[in-house]
Amino acid sequence: MNSSPLLSVITATFNDAEFLLQCIDSMLNQAQEDWEWLLVNNGSTDKTADILAKLDDERIQVINLENNVGVSAGRNEGLKRMKGLFFCFLDGDDVLPPESLR
Repeated sequence: MNSSPLLSVITATFNDAEFLLQCIDSMLNQAQEDWEWLLVNNGSTDKTADILAKLDDERIQVINLENNVGVSAGRNEGLKRMKGLFFCFLDGDDVLPPESLR
């Protein structure tokens, strides 16, 4: 991956462990591969942090916030760190069809 991906996907997640694996699978199976994914763990108290810690893809950046600052502040944290030309938000309990980022 080059240093400036075409697309930044930003997920502010809070206690989404029940749904997060499906969300992750949908991102990893995108037809468009030139992306970065900023996952902002917004102070989750469930198994979200454990799931995110197992991710091993250079396109994924996990940002762990100690406290839940709300979805807007979590998204703003991702926006501050993004490198992509374009961006979109993806909630931790959502899935994307394989052609979504293309």
